[in-house]
Amino acid sequence: MCRVLAVSTSGYYAWHKRSLSTRTQVDLELLEQIQAIHARSDRTYGAPRIHKELTHWGICVGKKLVARLIRQANPLRGQPKKGCENHTPGEAGFQGTRSGEPRFYGLGFQSALGR
Repeated sequence: MCRVLAVSTSGYYAWHKRSLSTRTQVDLELLEQIQAIHARSDRTYGAPRIHKELTHWGICVGKKLVARLIRQANPLRGQPKKGCENHTPGEAGFQGTRSGEPRFYGLGFQSALGR
C-alpha cells in the first residue's frame, strides 16, 4: 500500500499511530452535542436553531462551524415541514395561475430588448 500511495513505510506508520488533532477532537465533542440537540428537536432543528441552542447553553461557537459539522454528518439533515413541499410546473400541487403558468409571468413585465 505504501508503494501505491508513494510514501515511506515509516512515514505511513507514524501517521497511522498519530492521535487526532485538537481541532478534530473539539469538532467530535461539538458534533455529539449537536446530535443530541437535533434528536431532542425530533430532527427538525437546522444549523441556525442548533447554533442558538448552543449559545443559550454557553457554548461559544460560530454559525458556519455548526453548519459545516451538520453538512459533514449528512444524516442530521432536517425534515421538511408538512405542507411546505416545493412543486414545479406539471407536478400535482403546483400553485400557478389558472392557465397553469407560473405566477410571475403575465405581470406586465416587458424586456428592454423587445420594444
